[in-house]
Amino acid sequence: MKERTVLIVDDNPTNLGVVADYLEEFEFEILTALDGRDGLAKARSINPEIILLDVMMPGIDGFETCRQLKLDDDIKDIPVVFMTALAKEEDKIKGFEVGGTDYITKPVHQQEVLLRLRTQLRLQDQRQAIQQAKKLLQQLLEDVAETKTLASPDVAQQLEVNQKTIAQTLELLAKISKK
Repeated sequence: MKERTVLIVDDNPTNLGVVADYLEEFEFEILTALDGRDGLAKARSINPEIILLDVMMPGIDGFETCRQLKLDDDIKDIPVVFMTALAKEEDKIKGFEVGGTDYITKPVHQQEVLLRLRTQLRLQDQRQAIQQAKKLLQQLLEDVAETKTLASPDVAQQLEVNQKTIAQTLELLAKISKK
């Protein structure tokens, strides 16, 4: 059974093959695209869990591809890891400014790619868990408020304390999710 879906966007079939073959050994489902436009189309239709993206490609480059990904509400939260020969500091900074979550310079070391992918996926899982917890707590807060109106004064007082605790927890989760 395949564990996670990775979209690799690179105009060099050799680079695609080497990274794809290695990641498949670790039960990743690999999808590929040879340019930014095809990468955007596949991201929209398949919604992969993470994208490995080259920068230097014909047509729209990886930076513009990432910028467009981040403008689309349906796919903007997919982590994008740049994988490129551009190693200058300004290139790395640009990669993060357009929405990349990590930046790997070529030639890539396969184990490094694997570890960085796993790290980004773990972070993504944590962000999603925080969002789910926020939704559940918000619903609980609403339920407590409704129940409080029906409760006796003693019970209503205890529910008020619970309501404040839930609200504080929501505030904390909101702060965490902004970082």
